[in-house]
Amino acid sequence: MATLNATNLKHASSGSNNIVLGSDGSTTISNLSGGVGKILQVVNTTFNSRASLSITNQYANNSSNIYYVTGIDTTVTTTKANSKLLISGSLSGEFSNREDFFGYVISSTISGTTAPIDALRASTDSKTNRPRYTFVPSISYIANNNDSTPNTTPFSNYLYAPAQASGTAITIRLGVACHTGGSEVLYINQTVNTSTNHYDYEHTISHMTVMEIAA
Repeated sequence: MATLNATNLKHASSGSNNIVLGSDGSTTISNLSGGVGKILQVVNTTFNSRASLSITNQYANNSSNIYYVTGIDTTVTTTKANSKLLISGSLSGEFSNREDFFGYVISSTISGTTAPIDALRASTDSKTNRPRYTFVPSISYIANNNDSTPNTTPFSNYLYAPAQASGTAITIRLGVACHTGGSEVLYINQTVNTSTNHYDYEHTISHMTVMEIAA
């Protein structure tokens, strides 16, 4: 088998090298020099403490009465203009009532303003009385067994295009809302009842990962 040894590959009409082969095995392709589609940075927040979040008022199906799980707030300071953010993670815990009463809303905070990032929330869907969420919890609530296994809801590969300048601090947040009323509680990384100390009764963690992607 023959081996071609080279450092640079260049088209005859090109003013610079099209492909540069590094001694460490890396490859640089000139038309990708802007980093299109490249992962620029990865930021992760892991929350492994037990906590509770009060959901005081009924969700108004907009940006009102959304309560944020601050333990997994994840801040990215952009390194390129108009880059995109790829968001994933999971939230563990148990609600004080049935999971189908609740929903999750991914939001961002930029320059002190927090707002949902789901642009489709402003659509002209005729079913305007239906609550709009980014996603809803996995269903596992059983009222007479609220002291054993908590619920884990994953969310993955939500692509957000904030259209911001390089150097902008963007905090991605996960909000919780209840469309059937208020006075509810989300017990984070735990069950509603934690009085039983037994190897078959779990505690969990929650986390969020945000990747900056070159536009």
